[in-house]
Amino acid sequence: MIITIYNKKGGVGKTSLSYNLARDLNFYMLSNDDSIIEKAYPAKAKILEKIKVIENQNIIYDLGGFVDSNAVEVFRKSDLIIVPTIADVNSIKRTVNTVKELEAYNSNILVIGNIIKSENDIEFIQKYMNAEFFISESKIFQKSLLEQSSVLEIVYKTKIDLYRYRKVLKGYETLLNHLKDFKRV
Repeated sequence: MIITIYNKKGGVGKTSLSYNLARDLNFYMLSNDDSIIEKAYPAKAKILEKIKVIENQNIIYDLGGFVDSNAVEVFRKSDLIIVPTIADVNSIKRTVNTVKELEAYNSNILVIGNIIKSENDIEFIQKYMNAEFFISESKIFQKSLLEQSSVLEIVYKTKIDLYRYRKVLKGYETLLNHLKDFKRV
């Protein structure tokens, strides 16, 4: 299965979301964007100068918003493209444009609201696009990269962490379960 996380807009949480989904789904992770994924997920993450399609593997592609001539082939071969967005005008505008461009290559696109701070953020995103999943703002995603753990690994360590991160966990686990079900289909 191939899942691609992409948005032309930076700062919407593509890498931290990709990393956590890869770990929690036990997928490989490939990226064309410089980050700490190789250190955080050494056995299964790789940054490639030129991205390439690898078939017959479970892979999450974390693609930077810049042009990579091979990205189109990744979009075409993806079983699902996840487009995270945040609730600000510039991000929504870039996300709408990203989705329109992606539709030329693949119709299996899932927009998610990421880094959600309030119900107003959800309403704002839904005003402009059909987002099915929403993940609350939390430093746990950055923490997971630094600790070389996934959100689930951190949250389920202690009851205090489970309580502390319950809001972000609800949205993240809903998305994760959807992807597990999608994988089985």
